[in-house]
Amino acid sequence: MWAEDSPRASIFQIPWVNIKFEGYTKLKNSISIVARAVVVVGLPFANIKDPELQERLKYLDNQVILNQKKTESNQETLNGRSYYENLCMKAVNQSIGRAIRHKNDYAYAILIDKRFSDKNIQSKLSSWIQERIFNITDFKDLNKTLEQFFITNSISYTTKK
Repeated sequence: MWAEDSPRASIFQIPWVNIKFEGYTKLKNSISIVARAVVVVGLPFANIKDPELQERLKYLDNQVILNQKKTESNQETLNGRSYYENLCMKAVNQSIGRAIRHKNDYAYAILIDKRFSDKNIQSKLSSWIQERIFNITDFKDLNKTLEQFFITNSISYTTKK
């Protein structure tokens, strides 16, 4: 799904992709070619076995139980699971945000994990990212979409500088 008002950033998801990298290309000193794509493979969840994280999750779950006993309001309190997911999605949002540095900048974010298609996970992405999410399941479609995105945006970017 493309955002009609601002096609400067595109986000898509692939349920699964196996890409073999054959070396790398050194980037020139030009800032205009740096970080034009972000690839997030999987969801970057924190180590669940970390004792500090386990204590925080336990504390938050206990707070939910205490708040439910004290009041009968429907006010939602952050539980351990929600906190854990939010921590993960904060890292995803920051990764994408680092590639798009100002309003005239452009970058492509590739989210490779079936779980990114989950509405709960998508709802934790920044709203400007949510507006631009679309699914691609075929590598040929990915190649065409990437090519068109970079042709379109690199031309308009060089004229706006």
